[in-house]
Amino acid sequence: MADVPMRDSHAMTAHDNEPEERPSWLYPLIIFVITAAIGAVILWLYIGPGIDDLLGGNATPTAEAEVADVAIAGRHFAIPANYIRLPSARGGGDMGEIELNALLPDLRGFMLGDDDALNDVTRNSSVVTILIKAGAPDMSDRERFDRIYARNADPAKQPFEYAGFTVTAMADSSGYAGQQVFSRSVGDDFVVILCGGDDHGNSIGGLCQREMAWGDGLTVAYAFRGGHLTSWEDLDKSVKTLIGAFQAPAANP
Repeated sequence: MADVPMRDSHAMTAHDNEPEERPSWLYPLIIFVITAAIGAVILWLYIGPGIDDLLGGNATPTAEAEVADVAIAGRHFAIPANYIRLPSARGGGDMGEIELNALLPDLRGFMLGDDDALNDVTRNSSVVTILIKAGAPDMSDRERFDRIYARNADPAKQPFEYAGFTVTAMADSSGYAGQQVFSRSVGDDFVVILCGGDDHGNSIGGLCQREMAWGDGLTVAYAFRGGHLTSWEDLDKSVKTLIGAFQAPAANP
């Protein structure tokens, strides 16, 4: 059989020296794809969910009422999801603290259509934010008033009475500038509430905060807008009733 001559691999034809032709539209398409990908990433960074959103670390309301079994410092609470501010906490389990939102007048959980109410920051806003955390308060209300607030009071402003409270203005040179302390005796207890000032220009009502012990080893703090100071006693009772309803009766303080 005749030998079949083999082509020398190093031999080149005239066409081998010519550059390979590519479609004229290929490079613009590559540039367009890269630009679009970069634009999509930038857009995602601006308007897409952040890491906290993806991990459930940002407050996002839900109307779902599935109950979460939450344990804080060995105390168990059965809390409907529509009260719990952070999605990451709605799975329940052991945690150091939990934040809740409730809406006046009956301190109910979030429902569909409550978005505007939840975002209301005016002085009569119906939102009450509640924090339950492990550990007792650092000091009693009386100690906090005597050791902190009284020492930071504005000596040029005399205390005055409002809705059963004695109101003490904080000095502008203190770390509490623009804030007022509302104090009163309720039975054997001395109560202190710290409030920010109303910003009438921006229709923002002063935020008031109270901290209290909840049995042994727990602290409850709650915040509300200053328009409810006139009915504070009812609000305080409602907050305590709500937390007691979440907690097993045998473990109530």
